[in-house]
Amino acid sequence: MKVIFAAWQVLPWLLMQRLALTAKIASRSTRASPSDICAGNVLPAELAAGPHSTIGKPQYDAILDHQKLQEVLMGNEHWAVGRHWELKLTATSDRTPQAAAALFAFAGAGDTGFFNFQVAPGAVNEAIEIESVIKSTANHTSFEYFGPQADAHHDVVLTNLCLRPKMCESFDGCVPATLWAKVTDDKPGETREECCVPKMCKDENPCTPETQWAQHETFDTLSGSTKDRCCTPKLCSATTAPNCSNDGKWKPKVGNGWKGTTKDECCDKRYCSEFSCPLSTAWGRKIDDHQLAQGNSKEECCTKISCSTFDCSASEVWVDKPDKANLDGRTYVECCDALYCEDFACPSDRSANKTELSPDKRKGGSVALCCDDLYCKDHVCGDEKLKKIQDPLRNRVGNSDAMCCEAKPCAEWQCSSSTKFVHRANIGDNNLVLTGFSDDECCDPIMCKDMAASVCVPASALKAHNASVMEGLKGSTPPECCEPIFCKDFNCSGDDDGDGDSTTWYKKVDTNHHLFRGSTDEECCIPKLCNQYNTQHPQFFKRKADNRILGSSDAECYDTRWCSDHCCNQVGKVMKPNASTIAGSTDEVCCLDKN
Repeated sequence: MKVIFAAWQVLPWLLMQRLALTAKIASRSTRASPSDICAGNVLPAELAAGPHSTIGKPQYDAILDHQKLQEVLMGNEHWAVGRHWELKLTATSDRTPQAAAALFAFAGAGDTGFFNFQVAPGAVNEAIEIESVIKSTANHTSFEYFGPQADAHHDVVLTNLCLRPKMCESFDGCVPATLWAKVTDDKPGETREECCVPKMCKDENPCTPETQWAQHETFDTLSGSTKDRCCTPKLCSATTAPNCSNDGKWKPKVGNGWKGTTKDECCDKRYCSEFSCPLSTAWGRKIDDHQLAQGNSKEECCTKISCSTFDCSASEVWVDKPDKANLDGRTYVECCDALYCEDFACPSDRSANKTELSPDKRKGGSVALCCDDLYCKDHVCGDEKLKKIQDPLRNRVGNSDAMCCEAKPCAEWQCSSSTKFVHRANIGDNNLVLTGFSDDECCDPIMCKDMAASVCVPASALKAHNASVMEGLKGSTPPECCEPIFCKDFNCSGDDDGDGDSTTWYKKVDTNHHLFRGSTDEECCIPKLCNQYNTQHPQFFKRKADNRILGSSDAECYDTRWCSDHCCNQVGKVMKPNASTIAGSTDEVCCLDKN
């Protein structure tokens, strides 16, 4: 009794694994309806929900009650050899990693079976989906455990079973798509007859536009969805189309085979650009939309020439006659009056009227003809954003900022902050020098909301300011755009009570001069390595090979020693039965007297 008690002291964690699997199964004890598991499920609730266990089952033992299964399948018209069915389920296994996978299948096809699948050791709620061809009739069908004899300790559990015929939703044979459409309601099926319905011309109604297509004489009963199958073309012809030749704005379309019953469809437009107006001073081409205007006559494409269309301002010495709109002609003499310098006022940036050559009789109406020049060399620009236009010969005419000055180029401006602004290119999008003498004109702002993702790094130690602060905030550095995340608000992994200590980490301690930043174990915590921990029970545990793992407990840093790995040293001693389930490494724990 003393030896047995010592063994049970080191096995509680093994029992906890068993209890955990039992809890998983119990959590699914409330049965869902078969249709909740999957649409079209033929299994009744007691078979679909599970759990179905392999504990103690011999090879080829039934997983589902085969009589209930056969009753269900014999009543289903879709269960037949050669048909495709689908099987879906959830599997959980507490078999050890060294154990073989659990094998399952439906009996049939000799020893091979169908719906074959396996559950790997340690699987937790593994979703399994299989499609298979039926290989046995309903009255000979059973769902069986195909693996070797299952032990009584390591269970494999199946739940949420769905067995259904292949559904039309996965059928892709409704071709050609112009003739067939998949049924809208989901139902069992795997052939075009079961899963498709013909497309009918009357439902698709492809005969548009009606000016070019007419419904086929069998339209109401004809299957199809295209113009070529459901409709007959309306071809442009002398009997159906309008007469293009009798209208001056239209001409017959070149070629044949055109469809339609309207002029736009069967005729080409005549444009005024193809018509020549009479060579006369009385007529000229219409200016507005001449290239696009339709017509083939003088009245449609030409306009009578009037002085109202003549531009007297094209010359500096002529101006419109008062009654110009009522006059005919296309010359200055016919449509315009002469201008004289005595009637012209020189601008303030120029001198008075020229005095030579009898200015009162001098013909003109412009600065060049009537005024003397002033020069920019004597002008001072009135704004710091302006500079004098280069005038190496000092003969540039002008006496105002507009005439003598130009905007300073942005190349002469330095942005007020290199972290909040970036200088624009000196050459603008229009390939001209960019002008300006301020941040607004020459620099683009660097917005924190655009830079936060790249400067607030690492994300575990820095975070962007909130949206209200970021709106309009300029910058490209962490101090400008980010706020720190401090370790004081972080609990190391495993520190459930927040005391700064867990089995794998110590919390770093802030000082008066330094506050640790971060929100991860690596930034805020000091690791506890297993190579710094020693067990108090070396006879029951051996150190794990990887000494870099984190931990400070037997469970984290050590593997169990099993009696199956121990050799009895004392004479007359033999290994205890079930040594692979007994923890220990001494004769006292693992061996018993041979007699």
